[in-house]
Amino acid sequence: MGFEPTRAHAQRLSRPLESLQIENTPTIQLQITKEDVEDYLETKGSDWSPKHYRDEKWILEQFLRITNGIVTFDTVKQYIKEISCYAKRRSYANSVCRFLEFIRKKKNFDVTPFIELLKEIKPPKKEKALFAEPEEEVFTLTLEDIQESIKIIANNCKPVTALRAISLIVFMATTGVRPEEACSKKVSGIYTPGIQKRHIDLSKDYIILPAEISKTGYKRVLPIHPQLKPLLEKLLKDWPKEDLWNYDTLQKIIQKTPIKQMKRLRKFFVKHSAKIGFPELYRIAIAGHDEEELVKLKVTPEFYSKFTPQEIVNVYMEYWGKVEILPPDIDI
Repeated sequence: MGFEPTRAHAQRLSRPLESLQIENTPTIQLQITKEDVEDYLETKGSDWSPKHYRDEKWILEQFLRITNGIVTFDTVKQYIKEISCYAKRRSYANSVCRFLEFIRKKKNFDVTPFIELLKEIKPPKKEKALFAEPEEEVFTLTLEDIQESIKIIANNCKPVTALRAISLIVFMATTGVRPEEACSKKVSGIYTPGIQKRHIDLSKDYIILPAEISKTGYKRVLPIHPQLKPLLEKLLKDWPKEDLWNYDTLQKIIQKTPIKQMKRLRKFFVKHSAKIGFPELYRIAIAGHDEEELVKLKVTPEFYSKFTPQEIVNVYMEYWGKVEILPPDIDI
Protein backbone atom coordinates (compact mmCIF):
# COMPACT_ATOMS: atom_id res chain seq x y z
CA MET A 1 0.00 0.00 0.00
CA GLY A 2 1.11 3.58 -0.66
CA PHE A 3 -0.09 7.13 -0.23
CA GLU A 4 -2.31 8.11 -3.13
CA PRO A 5 -1.83 11.65 -4.45
CA THR A 6 -4.82 13.79 -5.33
CA ARG A 7 -5.28 17.04 -7.14
CA ALA A 8 -7.56 18.40 -4.41
CA HIS A 9 -5.29 20.36 -2.12
CA ALA A 10 -7.71 23.00 -0.82
CA GLN A 11 -9.38 22.62 2.58
CA ARG A 12 -6.94 20.00 3.84
CA LEU A 13 -7.27 21.36 7.38
CA SER A 14 -10.08 23.30 8.97
CA ARG A 15 -7.49 25.88 10.06
CA PRO A 16 -3.82 26.55 9.29
CA LEU A 17 -1.32 23.96 10.50
CA GLU A 18 0.60 26.57 12.49
CA SER A 19 -2.45 27.27 14.62
CA LEU A 20 -3.16 23.65 15.49
CA GLN A 21 -1.96 23.95 19.10
CA ILE A 22 -4.57 22.98 21.61
CA GLU A 23 -5.04 26.05 23.78
CA ASN A 24 -4.09 25.96 27.46
CA THR A 25 -2.55 22.50 27.15
CA PRO A 26 0.94 22.02 28.65
CA THR A 27 3.69 20.36 26.66
CA ILE A 28 3.10 16.62 26.76
CA GLN A 29 5.10 13.75 25.39
CA LEU A 30 4.18 10.13 24.71
CA GLN A 31 6.67 7.44 23.83
CA ILE A 32 5.54 4.64 21.52
CA THR A 33 7.48 1.64 20.30
CA LYS A 34 7.37 -1.00 17.62
CA GLU A 35 6.19 -3.40 20.33
CA ASP A 36 3.18 -1.12 20.98
CA VAL A 37 2.24 -1.33 17.30
CA GLU A 38 2.66 -5.12 17.29
CA ASP A 39 0.57 -5.42 20.45
CA TYR A 40 -2.19 -3.32 18.89
CA LEU A 41 -2.22 -5.36 15.67
CA GLU A 42 -2.25 -8.63 17.59
CA THR A 43 -5.11 -7.46 19.79
CA LYS A 44 -7.29 -5.77 17.19
CA GLY A 45 -6.28 -7.43 13.92
CA SER A 46 -7.50 -10.98 14.41
CA ASP A 47 -10.78 -10.31 12.57
CA TRP A 48 -9.32 -8.13 9.83
CA SER A 49 -8.81 -9.23 6.25
CA PRO A 50 -5.16 -9.73 5.21
CA LYS A 51 -5.27 -6.51 3.21
CA HIS A 52 -6.76 -4.48 6.07
CA TYR A 53 -4.12 -5.84 8.45
CA ARG A 54 -1.34 -5.01 5.98
CA ASP A 55 -2.68 -1.49 5.43
CA GLU A 56 -3.01 -0.72 9.16
CA LYS A 57 0.48 -2.06 9.84
CA TRP A 58 1.94 0.10 7.10
CA ILE A 59 0.16 3.26 8.31
CA LEU A 60 1.31 2.80 11.90
CA GLU A 61 4.87 2.02 10.86
CA GLN A 62 4.93 5.31 8.96
CA PHE A 63 3.55 7.17 11.99
CA LEU A 64 6.24 5.57 14.14
CA ARG A 65 8.92 6.51 11.62
CA ILE A 66 7.82 10.14 11.19
CA THR A 67 7.43 10.78 14.95
CA ASN A 68 10.56 8.75 15.75
CA GLY A 69 8.56 7.10 18.53
CA ILE A 70 8.05 10.38 20.42
CA VAL A 71 4.51 11.75 20.12
CA THR A 72 4.33 15.49 20.83
CA PHE A 73 2.40 18.36 19.27
CA ASP A 74 5.36 19.06 17.02
CA THR A 75 5.78 15.48 15.80
CA VAL A 76 2.03 15.08 15.21
CA LYS A 77 2.08 18.32 13.21
CA GLN A 78 5.00 16.93 11.20
CA TYR A 79 2.98 13.78 10.49
CA ILE A 80 -0.02 15.87 9.41
CA LYS A 81 2.24 17.91 7.14
CA GLU A 82 3.65 14.79 5.46
CA ILE A 83 0.25 13.24 4.73
CA SER A 84 -1.67 16.44 3.94
CA CYS A 85 -1.23 16.19 0.17
CA TYR A 86 -2.64 12.67 -0.10
CA ALA A 87 -6.16 11.58 -0.95
CA LYS A 88 -6.46 9.14 1.95
CA ARG A 89 -5.05 11.47 4.59
CA ARG A 90 -8.25 11.36 6.67
CA SER A 91 -8.22 7.56 6.60
CA TYR A 92 -4.57 7.47 7.71
CA ALA A 93 -5.31 9.88 10.56
CA ASN A 94 -8.30 7.80 11.70
CA SER A 95 -6.10 4.70 11.85
CA VAL A 96 -3.62 6.56 14.04
CA CYS A 97 -6.45 7.80 16.28
CA ARG A 98 -7.66 4.23 16.84
CA PHE A 99 -4.12 3.21 17.74
CA LEU A 100 -3.80 6.12 20.19
CA GLU A 101 -7.09 5.11 21.83
CA PHE A 102 -5.56 1.70 22.37
CA ILE A 103 -2.46 3.33 23.89
CA ARG A 104 -4.72 5.41 26.18
CA LYS A 105 -6.02 2.22 27.79
CA LYS A 106 -2.70 0.39 27.72
CA LYS A 107 -0.59 3.15 29.30
CA ASN A 108 -3.31 5.16 31.06
CA PHE A 109 -2.15 8.22 29.11
CA ASP A 110 -4.46 11.03 28.03
CA VAL A 111 -4.07 11.16 24.24
CA THR A 112 -7.08 13.44 23.69
CA PRO A 113 -5.02 16.48 22.57
CA PHE A 114 -3.25 14.42 19.89
CA ILE A 115 -6.52 12.94 18.65
CA GLU A 116 -8.11 16.39 18.46
CA LEU A 117 -5.15 17.53 16.41
CA LEU A 118 -5.47 14.62 13.98
CA LYS A 119 -9.21 15.14 13.61
CA GLU A 120 -8.51 18.58 12.16
CA ILE A 121 -7.51 16.84 8.93
CA LYS A 122 -10.26 17.13 6.34
CA PRO A 123 -10.84 14.75 3.41
CA PRO A 124 -10.29 16.16 -0.09
CA LYS A 125 -13.27 17.67 -1.82
CA LYS A 126 -14.51 15.49 -4.63
CA GLU A 127 -14.55 17.15 -8.01
CA LYS A 128 -18.03 17.14 -9.48
CA ALA A 129 -19.31 18.30 -12.83
CA LEU A 130 -22.78 18.56 -14.31
CA PHE A 131 -21.42 18.08 -17.82
CA ALA A 132 -19.34 15.57 -19.74
CA GLU A 133 -15.74 16.69 -19.78
CA PRO A 134 -14.68 16.81 -23.45
CA GLU A 135 -11.03 15.97 -22.85
CA GLU A 136 -11.86 12.59 -21.26
CA GLU A 137 -12.43 10.86 -24.59
CA VAL A 138 -9.21 12.31 -26.00
CA PHE A 139 -7.21 10.52 -23.32
CA THR A 140 -9.10 7.22 -23.48
CA LEU A 141 -6.65 4.46 -24.28
CA THR A 142 -7.34 2.53 -27.50
CA LEU A 143 -6.25 -0.87 -28.74
CA GLU A 144 -4.11 0.93 -31.31
CA ASP A 145 -2.37 2.89 -28.52
CA ILE A 146 -1.49 -0.36 -26.78
CA GLN A 147 -0.18 -1.99 -29.93
CA GLU A 148 1.90 1.09 -30.74
CA SER A 149 3.31 1.08 -27.20
CA ILE A 150 4.29 -2.58 -27.53
CA LYS A 151 6.10 -1.83 -30.81
CA ILE A 152 8.05 1.03 -29.19
CA ILE A 153 9.13 -1.16 -26.28
CA ALA A 154 10.06 -4.10 -28.51
CA ASN A 155 12.24 -1.84 -30.69
CA ASN A 156 13.97 0.11 -27.93
CA CYS A 157 14.50 -2.20 -24.95
CA LYS A 158 16.73 -5.15 -24.27
CA PRO A 159 14.97 -8.48 -24.94
CA VAL A 160 14.30 -9.50 -21.33
CA THR A 161 13.23 -5.99 -20.33
CA ALA A 162 10.91 -5.81 -23.33
CA LEU A 163 9.48 -9.23 -22.43
CA ARG A 164 8.72 -8.10 -18.88
CA ALA A 165 7.13 -4.80 -19.94
CA ILE A 166 5.08 -6.25 -22.80
CA SER A 167 3.84 -9.25 -20.80
CA LEU A 168 2.74 -6.84 -18.05
CA ILE A 169 0.90 -4.62 -20.53
CA VAL A 170 -0.93 -7.59 -22.05
CA PHE A 171 -1.75 -8.98 -18.61
CA MET A 172 -3.17 -5.69 -17.31
CA ALA A 173 -5.00 -4.76 -20.51
CA THR A 174 -6.78 -8.12 -20.71
CA THR A 175 -7.75 -8.51 -17.03
CA GLY A 176 -7.95 -5.02 -15.53
CA VAL A 177 -5.62 -6.07 -12.72
CA ARG A 178 -4.35 -3.08 -10.76
CA PRO A 179 -0.69 -2.00 -10.93
CA GLU A 180 -0.27 -2.51 -7.19
CA GLU A 181 -1.64 -6.04 -7.51
CA ALA A 182 0.48 -7.10 -10.48
CA CYS A 183 3.73 -5.37 -9.51
CA SER A 184 6.05 -5.46 -6.54
CA LYS A 185 6.93 -2.07 -5.12
CA LYS A 186 8.87 -0.33 -2.37
CA VAL A 187 7.32 2.70 -0.64
CA SER A 188 9.38 4.44 2.04
CA GLY A 189 11.49 1.31 2.29
CA ILE A 190 8.44 -0.94 2.81
CA TYR A 191 8.26 -3.82 0.30
CA THR A 192 4.88 -4.93 -1.06
CA PRO A 193 4.74 -8.01 -3.29
CA GLY A 194 2.94 -8.46 -6.59
CA ILE A 195 2.37 -11.50 -8.81
CA GLN A 196 5.22 -13.97 -8.42
CA LYS A 197 6.40 -17.06 -10.27
CA ARG A 198 4.84 -19.36 -7.68
CA HIS A 199 1.39 -17.93 -8.46
CA ILE A 200 1.49 -19.04 -12.10
CA ASP A 201 0.62 -22.56 -13.28
CA LEU A 202 0.58 -22.58 -17.06
CA SER A 203 -1.24 -25.93 -17.14
CA LYS A 204 -4.29 -23.79 -16.30
CA ASP A 205 -5.82 -20.92 -18.23
CA TYR A 206 -5.96 -18.61 -15.24
CA ILE A 207 -4.03 -17.20 -12.30
CA ILE A 208 -5.53 -17.04 -8.81
CA LEU A 209 -4.70 -13.62 -7.37
CA PRO A 210 -4.06 -14.22 -3.63
CA ALA A 211 -6.13 -12.34 -1.06
CA GLU A 212 -3.01 -10.83 0.51
CA ILE A 213 -2.18 -9.13 -2.81
CA SER A 214 -5.71 -8.25 -3.91
CA LYS A 215 -6.71 -4.67 -3.09
CA THR A 216 -10.19 -5.86 -2.09
CA GLY A 217 -8.80 -8.50 0.29
CA TYR A 218 -10.42 -11.37 -1.64
CA LYS A 219 -8.72 -13.80 -4.00
CA ARG A 220 -10.02 -13.79 -7.57
CA VAL A 221 -9.60 -15.37 -11.00
CA LEU A 222 -7.41 -13.66 -13.63
CA PRO A 223 -7.73 -15.41 -17.01
CA ILE A 224 -4.58 -15.87 -19.08
CA HIS A 225 -5.21 -14.39 -22.52
CA PRO A 226 -4.10 -16.66 -25.42
CA GLN A 227 -1.46 -14.11 -26.45
CA LEU A 228 -0.19 -13.81 -22.87
CA LYS A 229 0.51 -17.49 -22.26
CA PRO A 230 3.57 -17.79 -24.58
CA LEU A 231 4.95 -14.56 -23.11
CA LEU A 232 4.62 -15.97 -19.60
CA GLU A 233 6.24 -19.24 -20.65
CA LYS A 234 9.25 -17.36 -21.92
CA LEU A 235 9.32 -14.97 -18.95
CA LEU A 236 9.27 -17.79 -16.40
CA LYS A 237 12.20 -19.36 -18.21
CA ASP A 238 14.31 -16.23 -18.87
CA TRP A 239 13.70 -14.10 -15.76
CA PRO A 240 15.63 -15.34 -12.69
CA LYS A 241 13.79 -13.51 -9.89
CA GLU A 242 10.62 -14.54 -8.06
CA ASP A 243 8.98 -11.11 -8.58
CA LEU A 244 8.03 -10.91 -12.26
CA TRP A 245 7.22 -7.20 -12.49
CA ASN A 246 8.55 -4.21 -10.57
CA TYR A 247 6.41 -1.07 -10.67
CA ASP A 248 9.13 1.60 -10.61
CA THR A 249 11.29 -0.06 -13.26
CA LEU A 250 8.50 -0.80 -15.72
CA GLN A 251 6.55 2.44 -15.22
CA LYS A 252 9.65 4.36 -16.39
CA ILE A 253 9.49 2.39 -19.64
CA ILE A 254 5.72 2.59 -20.09
CA GLN A 255 5.58 6.35 -19.50
CA LYS A 256 7.58 6.84 -22.71
CA THR A 257 4.81 5.19 -24.75
CA PRO A 258 1.24 6.26 -25.62
CA ILE A 259 0.00 4.31 -22.59
CA LYS A 260 1.81 6.77 -20.26
CA GLN A 261 0.43 5.33 -17.00
CA MET A 262 -0.12 1.67 -16.08
CA LYS A 263 -3.41 2.48 -14.34
CA ARG A 264 -4.95 3.48 -17.69
CA LEU A 265 -4.87 -0.18 -18.73
CA ARG A 266 -7.53 -0.98 -16.13
CA LYS A 267 -9.89 1.60 -17.62
CA PHE A 268 -9.11 0.18 -21.08
CA PHE A 269 -10.22 -3.26 -19.90
CA VAL A 270 -13.53 -1.80 -18.68
CA LYS A 271 -14.21 0.15 -21.87
CA HIS A 272 -13.09 -2.54 -24.30
CA SER A 273 -15.11 -5.16 -22.41
CA ALA A 274 -18.21 -3.06 -23.03
CA LYS A 275 -17.23 -2.60 -26.68
CA ILE A 276 -16.97 -6.34 -27.34
CA GLY A 277 -20.07 -7.18 -25.29
CA PHE A 278 -18.28 -9.01 -22.48
CA PRO A 279 -20.90 -9.59 -19.72
CA GLU A 280 -20.49 -7.00 -17.00
CA LEU A 281 -20.78 -9.42 -14.08
CA TYR A 282 -17.86 -11.49 -15.35
CA ARG A 283 -15.83 -8.36 -15.99
CA ILE A 284 -16.45 -7.23 -12.40
CA ALA A 285 -15.54 -10.66 -11.02
CA ILE A 286 -12.21 -10.57 -12.89
CA ALA A 287 -11.28 -6.91 -12.33
CA GLY A 288 -12.22 -7.01 -8.64
CA HIS A 289 -14.05 -3.77 -8.00
CA ASP A 290 -14.34 -2.03 -4.66
CA GLU A 291 -17.22 -2.87 -2.35
CA GLU A 292 -18.97 0.46 -3.02
CA GLU A 293 -19.08 -0.26 -6.75
CA LEU A 294 -20.23 -3.84 -6.20
CA VAL A 295 -23.17 -2.58 -4.17
CA LYS A 296 -23.98 0.01 -6.82
CA LEU A 297 -23.94 -2.66 -9.53
CA LYS A 298 -25.90 -5.11 -7.32
CA VAL A 299 -23.21 -7.77 -7.40
CA THR A 300 -23.56 -10.03 -4.38
CA PRO A 301 -20.80 -12.15 -2.83
CA GLU A 302 -22.74 -15.22 -3.96
CA PHE A 303 -21.79 -14.41 -7.56
CA TYR A 304 -18.13 -15.10 -6.86
CA SER A 305 -18.89 -18.55 -5.44
CA LYS A 306 -21.47 -19.46 -8.08
CA PHE A 307 -19.01 -20.21 -10.87
CA THR A 308 -15.79 -22.20 -10.90
CA PRO A 309 -12.61 -20.49 -12.15
CA GLN A 310 -12.76 -22.48 -15.38
CA GLU A 311 -16.38 -21.47 -15.99
CA ILE A 312 -15.42 -17.80 -15.64
CA VAL A 313 -12.49 -18.34 -17.99
CA ASN A 314 -14.68 -20.12 -20.58
CA VAL A 315 -17.01 -17.11 -20.84
CA TYR A 316 -13.99 -14.77 -20.89
CA MET A 317 -12.44 -16.64 -23.83
CA GLU A 318 -15.63 -16.35 -25.88
CA TYR A 319 -15.12 -12.59 -25.94
CA TRP A 320 -11.58 -11.59 -24.97
CA GLY A 321 -9.99 -14.65 -26.55
CA LYS A 322 -10.71 -13.12 -29.97
CA VAL A 323 -9.04 -9.77 -29.17
CA GLU A 324 -5.60 -9.29 -30.76
CA ILE A 325 -3.65 -7.30 -28.20
CA LEU A 326 -0.22 -7.80 -29.76
CA PRO A 327 0.54 -5.97 -33.01
CA PRO A 328 0.80 -8.30 -36.02
CA ASP A 329 4.22 -9.65 -37.02
CA ILE A 330 5.96 -8.69 -33.80
CA ASP A 331 8.76 -10.86 -32.52
CA ILE A 332 9.27 -10.76 -28.77
